[in-house]
Amino acid sequence: MADINIDNYLTEEEKVEIAREAFREHCVKRSQQDFERIITNSAYHVIWEAVEESFDGDLEEVLKKKVYQIIEDMDNFNVFRTPNVWDRIPNTPFHILLETVKDNKDLIDTKVKQAVGSLTKKDMKEVALKLIEQKML
Repeated sequence: MADINIDNYLTEEEKVEIAREAFREHCVKRSQQDFERIITNSAYHVIWEAVEESFDGDLEEVLKKKVYQIIEDMDNFNVFRTPNVWDRIPNTPFHILLETVKDNKDLIDTKVKQAVGSLTKKDMKEVALKLIEQKML
């Protein structure tokens, strides 16, 4: 088999043009395959730049006030989040709650014993019925 020297057939400009065309075709093919990802990444980039440009001292104060407002308006469900599919560990307030309960185990134990000791037979019957209804007993 004979070696072919493309320099005998193509000028430097033609080789550059062929390389450019092959690169363009590859880019078109690749961008069509990843179109959604490219658009999404581009949109994030534009948004990040817009946020960065609009972020000034006033916006920082607005964000701080909004954070405080959200914290004030939170209910127990939002404050004390247990781990779920997305969160692998309890959030900080839930962790503090668990530690506080653990640190006050003796006080809680005493209060539970006092509450159970003050139950009447009627109260115990109602609790047992509720547990049966909830399939807990």
